[in-house]
Amino acid sequence: MKHLLIPILICMIFISIGCSSHLIDTFSEDGYNFRKTRWGMTPAQVELSEVGSTVVQRTGRHVVYYATIDGVSCKVIYIFKDNRLRTAGYITKIPVKNADNLLDKCYEKHGEPHYVVDEKDLTWKLPNSVIYANLYKSYVKVTDPTLW
Repeated sequence: MKHLLIPILICMIFISIGCSSHLIDTFSEDGYNFRKTRWGMTPAQVELSEVGSTVVQRTGRHVVYYATIDGVSCKVIYIFKDNRLRTAGYITKIPVKNADNLLDKCYEKHGEPHYVVDEKDLTWKLPNSVIYANLYKSYVKVTDPTLW
């Protein structure tokens, strides 16, 4: 019986490795709450959804990854309560020229925000999520020296 168990386990490993790329291709952000995660996932489930991403920091309460989205370098932060995903978001690592691309993605996917305060605090209310963006001038280029 032991002799059969090892070949079966090896076959199962090869099958899962061979299928894993196809499984990843079938993931899409549609049907998920944030990236490829759903609220209530365990830290292990979230880490599986971020396979290949670099972990920056991990505690019992949160996991942080580096990511690049449309040329914008940022951190992806997942926060857990009672070992379940409760909050997630992006923070740009430094003010960058393309940071507005992240906001454009929100507009493309979710339309106009439901609440706007002072044109810098934007909130979208979705069936299972709330998206909040706090904007700041990430990059300013002055070309006319008389404006100095």
